[in-house]
Amino acid sequence: MDPKSVDAVLAAAQASGYDAWLAGRVKKAGTRKAVEVPSLGITFEGDTLQVR
Repeated sequence: MDPKSVDAVLAAAQASGYDAWLAGRVKKAGTRKAVEVPSLGITFEGDTLQVR
């Protein structure tokens, strides 16, 4: 998702009755892919989550 769209996507989800927030970001560096949740100090590596 384009980072510029975050506010609109969260607003749409919340308007539809979902609890929604930006929890982290999917990052790619070379062949490494990971989901980082900075507020919790957690990183999920791509091979664990099968991130493509």
